[in-house]
Amino acid sequence: MKAAKEQDKSTKALSADLECPVRDRWSIDFRFNPAGAPHWGGSWERMIQEIKKVLASTVESVAGIHEEAFRTLLVRVEGILNRRPIAFDENGLPVSPFDIVSPGNKETQGFLSEASTLEVLRQARQAAQRFWKRWRVFYLPTLAVDRVFGGQRSIQLKPSDQVLLREGSYPLVNSYTTGKIVEVFRSNDGYVRSALVETEDGRQAVRDIRRISITEGAALERKKMPVKRPTSGGAWRPEPHTISLCES
Repeated sequence: MKAAKEQDKSTKALSADLECPVRDRWSIDFRFNPAGAPHWGGSWERMIQEIKKVLASTVESVAGIHEEAFRTLLVRVEGILNRRPIAFDENGLPVSPFDIVSPGNKETQGFLSEASTLEVLRQARQAAQRFWKRWRVFYLPTLAVDRVFGGQRSIQLKPSDQVLLREGSYPLVNSYTTGKIVEVFRSNDGYVRSALVETEDGRQAVRDIRRISITEGAALERKKMPVKRPTSGGAWRPEPHTISLCES
């Protein structure tokens, strides 16, 4: 018990050392979920779970993968995840986690050494391609519908919206296809079912709503709804509370 208390005390002290400078410099308030409740994480916890599933299936599909190839795969997976467009800037250019955390540093070459054999290189390349293929099949569809409290509803796109396209083939790893909505087409029920999209190279094409995805940032904005206590039935989930380890 004493050792556990000392460890908890040390952890809080370290957290304070890291939190306070960030809070003071960028005016950030940290909101923490309760311990042992990963389901509070929502979308990002689900993404972590899916990444693990995709990575596990990828490794299993490459027989006898070399350790060096596996380490390189992990670095390239990091690149795939951190290059995904999560928003667009004022000029319509995609913004990725790499642009925010490490601007200008997007190289993810891995751990391949000069002594690497052709077999190791082949394994690393093959595994990265397989992960990318599985990842895009999972990731883009999760942004294609707006999920609200377990239900689904059609995304109400509008002209000038910046979107991601689920095209039939992605020849290169990390080749996310982006575009801008030019015109939307509604069905008799009033919902948007297709749209005219202009891609980065200036081409225009009509795409079904199921092949159009919004970014994570746009999805979060459209999901913002006040949390209310239900009048009957259901469980009430309070907002995460703000905790500060810094001295006032």
